Amino acid sequence: YMLVSGKYPKFKIIYFLNLMRYLYDLLKNYFKKSSYKFNFEEAGYNPINRIEEARNFLKFQFQKKYYCSPSDNQKYILFPLHFQPEATTLVLAQNYEKQLNAIDLIAKKIPCKYVLYVKEHYARLGHRETAFYKKLNKYPNVRLINPLTNVYDLILKSEGVVTLSGTTGWEAMLLGKPVYLLGNVFYQTFKYINKVDNIDDLTDIIKSTDFQFYNSSHYQQ
Repeated sequence: YMLVSGKYPKFKIIYFLNLMRYLYDLLKNYFKKSSYKFNFEEAGYNPINRIEEARNFLKFQFQKKYYCSPSDNQKYILFPLHFQPEATTLVLAQNYEKQLNAIDLIAKKIPCKYVLYVKEHYARLGHRETAFYKKLNKYPNVRLINPLTNVYDLILKSEGVVTLSGTTGWEAMLLGKPVYLLGNVFYQTFKYINKVDNIDDLTDIIKSTDFQFYNSSHYQQ
């Protein structure tokens, strides 16, 4: 996975070619005769789709300035952003479908000695609005981590993972890290998964976590 997601998106010549085709489509539609036979294929076609990938590429180049690198001197809880729209939030974590609101709640509930590391989903680079990142950077205890950072390194160096329903929670469990699960997912009933049914309980659940236990041979068994 990291062989693909560990690289910055690069400019492709198809971006330029699609821009030319986009302009061509606009001119063709502008000069089209009024006598027009309805075509289902054309009716479902949106010319903006041709330049969407290039637009996201350019947005990402601008948004890179909001990312930062992990610090070796910080104790942090990791929150991986989820791909949207998808069932992971729309169905399995309906109360936290608006992830900015979810981060707001988590940032206010984690103990003050921790920082919340938020890592963007690689498939969403350039898709989110810039305002999303600007709002995140206003929180004193939230860091928007470079999306190219190896997720396994982030998990291993973290004090635990907060997730809505993502597979990062599954990976953290296998790597011996506490998982604080806010949504519903297939591993929610597994032993030592901290299912958080009420976000107000997150502070106490984290404080009561025996972090040493997760490194013990008993946990591995």
